[in-house]
Amino acid sequence: MRGIFDDGERERERGGNFSSRPWTIFILTLPISITSHHITHAIPRSSIHADPAPDKAALAAAAASLPGPVPGVLPQAQGGPPVLYCGLTAGAAFGASAYLLLRGPGRGNVLIDSPRFDKGLAAHILAHGPVDFMFLTHRDDVADHAAWAGALACPRIIHAKEANPEQGTDACEVLLDGAGPWSLPDGDADIELFLQPGHTEASVMLHHAPSRSLFPGDVIAFTGSGAGPLGDGPWTVEPPAGPDGTPGLVVHRAYTWFSIPTLLDSLEAGVVGRDWLHLLPGHGRMGSFKSGDARDAALREVIGRERANDAAGAPARSPFF
Repeated sequence: MRGIFDDGERERERGGNFSSRPWTIFILTLPISITSHHITHAIPRSSIHADPAPDKAALAAAAASLPGPVPGVLPQAQGGPPVLYCGLTAGAAFGASAYLLLRGPGRGNVLIDSPRFDKGLAAHILAHGPVDFMFLTHRDDVADHAAWAGALACPRIIHAKEANPEQGTDACEVLLDGAGPWSLPDGDADIELFLQPGHTEASVMLHHAPSRSLFPGDVIAFTGSGAGPLGDGPWTVEPPAGPDGTPGLVVHRAYTWFSIPTLLDSLEAGVVGRDWLHLLPGHGRMGSFKSGDARDAALREVIGRERANDAAGAPARSPFF
């Protein structure tokens, strides 16, 4: 596999002024055995290109399949799965996953976080019914939110502390305030939004009770997410599988901008014991637990492990920004 990397790409994704930075362009050859998470953490995703170029018909077929089911995560419900993966991740959202939540008859759907804007994807999303809201978990994954809100004719929801003029999210129609929890503006009880600070100051999770699905933004993900060890300390981030074979959970310590201790406290207070089985993160591996007991055991394990890492001297937030 060959890829092209430039320093300006990373500056663009961070919102920095790349025009004044020196540019470095080179060809990188990677052994085929290297895992995808090593690639995506070494090189901006938009700088990775296939060689030889993929078949255009295959690419068109793949694009036409989006949004599509999340393989192996959500059970097939009558008429299709309740959550679809949007694909077309955006560099401006650091490649975060976005989802379309199908709420069923009598309710409009919800777009969760922002894929890269594409007219074809917008048409496919609307083919599943009207979108009532676009919910943004936090400031990192907003990408093309304004274009999506216009194309889908839906209001955007974000916490006021995550909104800012630089990303245009201060213009979002619904700014959550305080500590919550909140329902959607339509007042239906199928969805609860709740504050989950730590990754950022006011990240908010979405819990869809009918499908037992949790959308945590960038707070937690299943093991194998590529969140490698940070620094030279004794801490690790890849836990063993649970006793029933369920993968463990990770927090992205290297990409936590606000506070790991705050993140762990809010996980313990708001996520342990909550009735969900399916985890659909912005960054990291998606997956499902077999039971609530397995879910809570994995949550307690990651909370205990990361508190031990804190005690061992692990950084309490990302050192990168």
